Amino acid sequence: MINETQNNLIYLDFFQWRQGVQDLEVDKLNEIRMKLVKTIIKIAITQDHCLKYYYDGIVLRNELIVDISQNPEILTNMEQIKYLQWQGEYGKNMRKQGKWMALWNGEALIEVAGYFENGLKEGLWKQIFKSYGDQGQVYESGEYFQNQKIGRWNYFYQKNKIGGGSYNQIGLKNGKWIELCDQFQDNCQVTYRGEYKNGKKLGKWDIFYQNKYIGGGSYDEFGNELKNGTWIEISDAFYSNSDAIYYGKYKNGKKIGGWFIEDSLYSIDCGSYDEQGQGNKIGSWIELFDGFYNHSSVIMSGQYQDCKRVGRWNFEMIGETVCGGTYDDNGDKIGQWIELSDGYRSSSLITYNGEYKSGKKINRWDINYASRKIQQIGGGSYDEFGEGIKIGKWIEISVNSSPGKEITYQGEYQNGKKVRRWDTLYQNVMIGGGSYHNEGNEIKIGKWVELGDYFMNSQVTYNGEYKDGQKIGKWDTLYNNTVIGGGIYDDYKGQKIGKWIDLNQDFRIDKQIMYQGQYQNNVKIGKWDILYRNQSDVFTEIGGGSYCEKGNGIKVGRWIELSDKFKRHQEIIYIGDYHNSKKVGRWDLLFGKFQIGGGSYDDNGDEIKIGKWIELSSKFTDREKIILIGEYLNGKKYGPWVEKTKTDRVITQKEIIYDN
Repeated sequence: MINETQNNLIYLDFFQWRQGVQDLEVDKLNEIRMKLVKTIIKIAITQDHCLKYYYDGIVLRNELIVDISQNPEILTNMEQIKYLQWQGEYGKNMRKQGKWMALWNGEALIEVAGYFENGLKEGLWKQIFKSYGDQGQVYESGEYFQNQKIGRWNYFYQKNKIGGGSYNQIGLKNGKWIELCDQFQDNCQVTYRGEYKNGKKLGKWDIFYQNKYIGGGSYDEFGNELKNGTWIEISDAFYSNSDAIYYGKYKNGKKIGGWFIEDSLYSIDCGSYDEQGQGNKIGSWIELFDGFYNHSSVIMSGQYQDCKRVGRWNFEMIGETVCGGTYDDNGDKIGQWIELSDGYRSSSLITYNGEYKSGKKINRWDINYASRKIQQIGGGSYDEFGEGIKIGKWIEISVNSSPGKEITYQGEYQNGKKVRRWDTLYQNVMIGGGSYHNEGNEIKIGKWVELGDYFMNSQVTYNGEYKDGQKIGKWDTLYNNTVIGGGIYDDYKGQKIGKWIDLNQDFRIDKQIMYQGQYQNNVKIGKWDILYRNQSDVFTEIGGGSYCEKGNGIKVGRWIELSDKFKRHQEIIYIGDYHNSKKVGRWDLLFGKFQIGGGSYDDNGDEIKIGKWIELSSKFTDREKIILIGEYLNGKKYGPWVEKTKTDRVITQKEIIYDN
């Protein structure tokens, strides 16, 4: 959803090429829960037809819009904004023409491609799903006619077809469908199964999690897509660590009567909706906190009146009230409140304490640890006029903090915007920071030292320069204050160029992996080496291979690659050949220095497994080594497979039969 802001001059629905800035709601991976959550970023269109995405004072993406005859595609997934690129040609009229291919973080997504005719998608396409990211590589494929989906479209996850359905000739869904939830990822494998008629759901729809039925209900039979009767629904926060479901009744698309919550911890009568079918909550209610999950099982309780929260509301965790406050008769927060941080959990009990006036924060707010002894760790002031705007000096805390390992940010606000110098402290020692524009546009400038996304586990920082929110020039990557990597960004679009040493995304003490090679306009080219440091002081080359010199991010020739689970005591390596970024021929599997498995791919470049394979189970660890032995037929497991488990003392095995 794109929201207009004050003085906004961009109207993407009607498409006017004018300068302006507006808010954009996007999906961002929560580093604690490893779950997609909503956050707000800024997008802007400049005079020279550049589309820029801003977050936390930096430019995430600087994209030149060549074809200004139609609306640009707006990305609403943070990882895609940072890592997705498209390569192709423009025709004489400056519209996309011919084949276009996708790249992810400098590497080709070889099958993600399709064709344009006069700027419109035509024919067969394979593209990434809306939630695609490193934690969920999901694709969709089918046919376009003049930019409109038609015919059969399928969804693919881990090379397997997991859903899909058909569009009619005017681009509306029709017939039986298996759909994916908008936030489908590795730990949120939710699908919906039912029927469409002319783009509207009707009849019975079922909800599945990892192919296991967990709920559903029925829509009216008249094509109005209105829910009726008993439904079992998942919560907005549903995923592997938060299995809460709701059940109750609908009437003409509105909830009525009593509704209930159930998960692995709770079975609760949460409250009632009016019987008139308006969908209004009435009386006493118990609700889940927005950040509810296994390590933050917080519920909220209070009263509704005229569909608004009124009176005292309490927040409870494991039966104990941890915070809360009062709503007035208009449903606005008033008086003293204790609120939970976004990252509130059993290991990080961070709360915000202060005053509301007509739903807006005012005056002093403190940030505390809500343990047995309340400890103030930060805070600052809001304007006294009730606009909810931060002013003056503030100490803010990272949601990744825990007692004794606090990450804090200290600096100044002016009219709700960060200005001038901000320092980053870890355990009360300054370890980073930098400056924002004094004009109050909250854009980073000059020299900065920033923390890595997983600093608490990795102690990684980045040191370099910003120009109007965009990284430029040389940036160094440091581990425990020692430079171990980095490279150069160009001064125009902030793209990586020349020699770089990148760290593995979750680099940490037991997983010290780096990648060394060349970038050309943010695309990997030539030879890239994989370096690893175990318990020595020196990084050693243990793998790698080559990318095409044409700058298309395509892997070619012999490669030695590391398993996604590679770490100390679990050093799993794959060795084999690529042709146009597709695995071909024999690939061997090594654990440490010993070959323990492998098998063959077809030689046609379809990356289809054939014949006998020895694979690792997804549950393989250094303590419980589980391998699978059997045959592939047309890329699918076939016939009898043996699952063999080896522990320190015993080897066990069992047989699994696959029917192709």
